[in-house]
Amino acid sequence: MDKFDDVTSWVREAGYYATPVEQLEDWDRVCLASKRRDGGGYTGNSFWVTFLANTWILGTWADRRYKFPDAGTLKSFCVQALSDHPNEVLAAIDAKIMRHSGITEISESELDDLIAASNGS
Repeated sequence: MDKFDDVTSWVREAGYYATPVEQLEDWDRVCLASKRRDGGGYTGNSFWVTFLANTWILGTWADRRYKFPDAGTLKSFCVQALSDHPNEVLAAIDAKIMRHSGITEISESELDDLIAASNGS
């Protein structure tokens, strides 16, 4: 079972889309989107998700990264974000939602530390 199977299942069951796993240099991720283009590809709201060093991370295309306290919080957030904002790209997570859900923003260097920890460095 792939570490992303649950996440991709959640969003697909809710009627949204998940890309195949994208392998980056030292880590991997899946992209989640609210819509699919007729000619292929995705549109609407989208963001990426990864699992590094036992931590779920969500990233936006505005170069923001967020650490989630658990998979259940990630599931709820992803489905809700794709439902609430199907036509606009999420740039940042609202501070009120973060406080209520235990989501924390992390820096690029914190992401790098999680990547290194995940790779045993």
